Amino acid sequence: MTFDYDEDDDILYVTFSSPKGKVRYAENAKGDIIRYIAETNEIVGVTVMYLALRTRNGEKIEIPEIGVVAFSSVLAGVLHKKVAHGKHH
Repeated sequence: MTFDYDEDDDILYVTFSSPKGKVRYAENAKGDIIRYIAETNEIVGVTVMYLALRTRNGEKIEIPEIGVVAFSSVLAGVLHKKVAHGKHH
């Protein structure tokens, strides 16, 4: 699993595995984007919108399609530091 965080837009890109097939995209009710393989419906990644804003009180992100996403304490610390300095939307 890999993470890529866009600080300016407060978006986290999570990749679970390398896609092996045609990737499709679906947006859930919270605006998160689920990336999945069309032929198998295997979820290969998710784009989490406004991550720091949504986790500012130590909350976990729930993405109905994959469940609750618990982030490492290191990543959580980085995000909370950015929120404390006003670097979120």
